Formats: sequence, structure tokens, C-alpha cells
Amino acid sequence: MICVMNSECDDLKIPLASGVSQHFVVQHRTGEIDYCISNCDWDQFFAGLSDIRLSVPSGFDPWLKPPQKIRTGDVHVRSDSRLSQIPEWSVILPSHKHFHELQLTLKGLKRAQKVDTVEVIVLHDLDLGESLPLDGVALENCLQIEVRRSHARTLGDRGFRAGALRNLGGSHARGRNLLFIDADILVPPETFECLNQQLGDDLWLQAKRWHLPPGHPHAERVENLSPVWDAVMSEKGVWESFQNSSGEWNSVDLPWTWASTFFLAITRSRFEALGGFRESFDTYGFEDTEFGYRHSKAGGEFKMLPIDVYHQLSRAEYQSSEDRKQLFKRSAEWFRRWTLDPEVHEWLKRLGY
Repeated sequence: MICVMNSECDDLKIPLASGVSQHFVVQHRTGEIDYCISNCDWDQFFAGLSDIRLSVPSGFDPWLKPPQKIRTGDVHVRSDSRLSQIPEWSVILPSHKHFHELQLTLKGLKRAQKVDTVEVIVLHDLDLGESLPLDGVALENCLQIEVRRSHARTLGDRGFRAGALRNLGGSHARGRNLLFIDADILVPPETFECLNQQLGDDLWLQAKRWHLPPGHPHAERVENLSPVWDAVMSEKGVWESFQNSSGEWNSVDLPWTWASTFFLAITRSRFEALGGFRESFDTYGFEDTEFGYRHSKAGGEFKMLPIDVYHQLSRAEYQSSEDRKQLFKRSAEWFRRWTLDPEVHEWLKRLGY
């Protein structure tokens, strides 16, 4: 069954019958549409998709009004040292329980930052009762925001909100271009020189990422690190194989499947045209891939930058990835629901989701 639910009507259930054409329009108040597919045999669904045509009222864009996951009263400006002039770049950096890694990330940004052209926006995702240490790396032209929760997070509690935090950072950003990075990513000093040379209107720029084992002695000096000697392989080495390939990213099959926000540079106009990140993803995984999917389907292209960034692996990540796999299963379902695309379904099946 496919169930389309909204606030103005009961569940509308339409059986997937091969050879039977179905068409339906959901009436709703703008911004409140929600596709909910339950008890679905996805193979059967996509086999019959050619027999079903989904449509929504004209003028409605479901990507522009995602569910509200951050209340205004939970957002507090911790410090604002931003300069008055409009910067070329806004770095948007959400962080949840990565304070140690964040300090190293900020040190790297400080060395790369051109103060008058780069502002940094740090979004501290804090649990109930959690507070930040008073000491830390001080950046010029920086906005730090605390976003508090009403509870303490637990693994798999459906409280994931990285997309919402990135969108919040985007709403405060003043730069002409946006750089999204994770709180545990180390960037080299030449980062912004490279970005200024490579960025284009419809381009998704992404750096080569390598994984650094916990407690690496040279983590504070990225230029002294080597992917060959210092990095550890990701699971099955698939990312390393892709990054080391000599082929053109846009020529590979399903190029959006390699899209990630550990280090994503994009123009502000492109980000706004795509409607920002989908905030419905309530567990870890695929919210960045889905954003890359929309970028690709809207005619955008991808480009790998000639710089290396390093992911500071936590000890939990280094030891086991089983918990993350369980979270991916739920976020994979969201990816299917919001695209209803057979190629997304087949790709997720190949990944085991």
C-alpha cells in the first residue's frame, strides 16, 4: 500500500496493481504534506511505479517547508565576533559531543582563515544540562550558537538533526558561498585559495577525505600528514578507491551516491535554490546523499578538489560500525520515501538496506 497522509483527510490507500493506472492529488494546506509509506514491499512498489502518477497542487514545493525540529527558544548566541563587511565564505560547522575534535578542527580553520573574507559559524548541539567548557580556540569573524535540547540524546533515539543545524547555520550566514564541514574534519592551510579557484555556480565541491586514527600525534599539522602513511582505510576501502580513481566524477554511474557533507562547498544561491537540507532524516545517514541527489537531478555537477582533509576517528568509530549500520537502515527508508525513485531503491539494496 502507499499511504498519503495530511491534516485534512484520512489515510488514502491505493493498492499497487500491475497494469492499473492510478492518479491522485492530495489536498492540503501549503507546507503540511507528508508522504508516509508503511508496510511496503519496495520491490513490488517500484515494479508497479509506472502504473501510478503522483502529483501535488501547483505552487507547492515540499522541500522548502520541512518539519520544525529546532524551536526558536532553544537557540542562543554564545558569542559573535563577526566583522561588518560581507564575507566571501561562510563556514558552517555543526557539532554534537565532539568538543576535543572540534578544537583541532578550529585550529586548522584558524590557520586557513582569511579573516576579512571568511566567517565561521559553529552550532553547538547540546543535550539537556550539558555545558561547553569556557576555554577553547578563539576565532576572529566567528559566530558561535548554542542549540539546546529538552533531553539527553541516546543512540537511535530519532533525535538526529544535522540537516536542521546546517539549515540554521545557513540562515545566519552572510557569505556569498557556503562551506559545510563536520566538527571532526581537519583542513589544510590552502583550503580557501583552492576553493576560490575551483567554485562555479552549479558545482558541488568536495575534498578528498582520509581517516586518521584516534590520538594521532600530528593531527594539529595537516600539511605534515600523508594519506599513504598516516591514514587508515575506511570499511572495504570504497571511498579511497573512488578518490584515487582518475575518472571524471560526473561520468560515473549515479554520481550523487558519492556526495557527502564532511566537506561541501557550494554557492549560497545554489543552496537556496535546492531548498536546503531535508530535515525529516531523524537518524544518522543519507541526509547529505539526498541533498546531493537533488543537486544532481537539478542539473548540478560534482568536482573533487585537489586537497586532502582528515577525519578524526573517535575510538567508538574506530572499534565498531555496527550501530551506524542499524541507523542507516532507518535513514534509507526516509531516502526511499522522499524520492520514490527506482534507482535510489536499487542502490540502497546493493548497500544492504
